[in-house]
Amino acid sequence: MNIKHYFTISFVVAITLFAGTALCGSLALAAENGSAEPKPVLKAAEEVEASVEGLVTARDENISNDLGLRIDAFKKVIELSVSEAKDLQVRTLLIEKSSKDMALWREEVLGEVENAVRFFELLKKKGVAHIKDVSAVKLEAEEFRKWREENFAPALRAVNDYSSLAKGREIAGIAKERSQKIAKDLIKLGKSGKDAAELQTRLQKANTSITAAEKLLKEGGALFQLPYILPVTTSSSEPIIESPTSSLPIGEAPTSSLATSSMPISPEKGVEASAPLSIKELVRSSFDEVK
Repeated sequence: MNIKHYFTISFVVAITLFAGTALCGSLALAAENGSAEPKPVLKAAEEVEASVEGLVTARDENISNDLGLRIDAFKKVIELSVSEAKDLQVRTLLIEKSSKDMALWREEVLGEVENAVRFFELLKKKGVAHIKDVSAVKLEAEEFRKWREENFAPALRAVNDYSSLAKGREIAGIAKERSQKIAKDLIKLGKSGKDAAELQTRLQKANTSITAAEKLLKEGGALFQLPYILPVTTSSSEPIIESPTSSLPIGEAPTSSLATSSMPISPEKGVEASAPLSIKELVRSSFDEVK
């Protein structure tokens, strides 16, 4: 093989390494908080929770237009909730019905979200003209918070956990595909008679991280099964999500590795037991491995 061909292969390997690192790194950074929720929606959710909390706990202040300010804040809470619920409705509709169990869970969550959309829209239509004093604002805000926490928040958490796992598997899948491509390029480089040992060592190290990320996502998939899939199904044997780039179903049944790595164990004397990892924490850890 001539020197020009050798440098061509070396250049391809270098570009593949760079592109894979940049792509997977940017995806991981975009989801580094363990959530695939769009930033505008996440901001809206945070504003709703903060505003409702403020309305409920605010002290009565003898200031001009205090009632008007609180009413306006409550109106904004309702409007943001409508947008938030409609966005969640779209995200829920996009969940793939890749198995009977998954379809059942998806339909239950979709029903909860659609119920929330109707509730928030009715509140918006009702308006705030009936609110005459600060105590009435507090009362309605407290009732709203209670309803939201009991009827909407569980669906929001469920879809966010699903989206986080799906995004984590997508990122791990891209990293794995890049690794396989680099491995082929290194074989070509080795056949040219050139020493590719250092690159092989780096690739092996990268593969170790990818394997660790896949294991974490597998545990996340098992953990997803417990509060979401099992309560609404009678069978947990079918895979919940299939992917062309990953063999990690989001609803895979719990394994011994999950029990040993994610669940608390009896601590030795003087040693505090670690808290069980959440799905978000497992996904975030997988992002760290990929990065």
